Formats: sequence, structure tokens, C-alpha cells
Amino acid sequence: MQYHERLKNQAYWDAVFGPENPPLKEIKRGSRYVTLPGWHPTAKCVRGVVRTREPLMADAMIHVDTNPFNTAVAEFPVSVGYRTSSGRWREHVPDLAVRRRDGSVVVIDVMGFYVQRHLGWPAQRTRAMHEVFAALGAHYRLLDERTLHMRPLIDNAPHHVAT
Repeated sequence: MQYHERLKNQAYWDAVFGPENPPLKEIKRGSRYVTLPGWHPTAKCVRGVVRTREPLMADAMIHVDTNPFNTAVAEFPVSVGYRTSSGRWREHVPDLAVRRRDGSVVVIDVMGFYVQRHLGWPAQRTRAMHEVFAALGAHYRLLDERTLHMRPLIDNAPHHVAT
């Protein structure tokens, strides 16, 4: 990536993590939402709190907030467009953007593993998001409970009986 392009991307992400960038998705208090929304207080967000749209996103925030290499977080930070496999244009607002100590940015979506399998389209959108955010100098990750929870990993460990 050329120097002027990196500067442009850095300015873009500075604005995303700045105080003038409100979340692009609003989950109102007391609203009946598809899942259980919540709040995660954190000093890594300019607002001091991150609105989570579901418990799995709250679990992701615990990982983001407790990792000392993460310096800033923004919820529902940007809206980006992409083409679906059928050629239709869609807009997407990812769940989180995280700035790392080295200046790199990771954009995160959270979706349950079985939800992904049931819907079928998240793999295609993930590929599109990789391309969109790579052009903006960022990385994209779709996380699910297999990467956020220890429980499935512990269940997969071989059980040894001490004699």
C-alpha cells in the first residue's frame, strides 16, 4: 500500500474512533430487539460504553476490553456496501471496530455458528467484507462462539483419567 493511501486510511479510521462518529445502528432502551441487548462499560470507547446487540457480542467485548493490545473500540462504526452473489447491492454495518496498539484496525462481526449455517450467506458476505476492509487498510473477522467461548474448546480436549 502506498504512503498517501495509508495516510488517507489512517485519517478515515481516526474519524471512526473519534468523538464525532456516533454508532450507525441504534438499539433503543427497552425496545424488543431480536436478541438480548446490553451495555458494556469501557474506557476504550469515546462514549465510555458500548451497546451490544446480543450476549455473544457482549462476550466479544470482554475479549476486546481485556486485551491490553487493543487501544480503542467503536460499536456499529461504519456502513459499507458490497455486492451479493446474486449481484444485488447491500449495505452492512459491522458490530465493532478495534484499533490495536500498533495502529492496525480489526473490524468485527459476531454471529452464532448455527445461525451462519442456517442462513448460508454469511460466508459470501465475509469474503466481500475482507475485500472492502482490506481496501481501507483494516482486517475483518467474523467471530462465533467457537472463538469466543472456552466451553466448546474444553469439551474437545481429550479426557485423561489419572490413575
